[in-house]
Amino acid sequence: MSLAERGDKLAAVRSTDEHVEQAVAAKLDAGTRWLLRREIQQLPGLLPAGEEILILAQGRVDGGTGMIVVTDARLMFFEQGVSHRRVENVPYFEIERVEADVSVVSSDLSVSRFVGEGLTIGRVYPKPRTMEIAEYIDARASAPGEPGHTLGRQPGPA
Repeated sequence: MSLAERGDKLAAVRSTDEHVEQAVAAKLDAGTRWLLRREIQQLPGLLPAGEEILILAQGRVDGGTGMIVVTDARLMFFEQGVSHRRVENVPYFEIERVEADVSVVSSDLSVSRFVGEGLTIGRVYPKPRTMEIAEYIDARASAPGEPGHTLGRQPGPA
């Protein structure tokens, strides 16, 4: 690796670190930042340079609390435990449907994929982010020609 390539790689890492730091400060309250401190620390290593964080929230999958990260490329759930790590990546083109269920006592997000298991995220906090995430994913995952389409999947066979 040449010196110039190393410099470019270091600049990309620094820019990803700065982007994560700015997004976390803007999108998560102090209590949530403390609860998700392990995930926040590891997040720059999970994002390629240039991937933009749009929405951050806290949620639970299979009993584990972690960070919901909505980027311009995918939905991610990331849990960094003391002795385990869980990363669920769902690119928008794999998403068939998203459903949000928000009530006084709960806020859940269900993502169905065309192939494979879906992802259900419960106890989304803050609650208003549940609808924000669902609306963004719905717009990104809709097929060309459907209302709200912005990039999503290509139409399949009829």
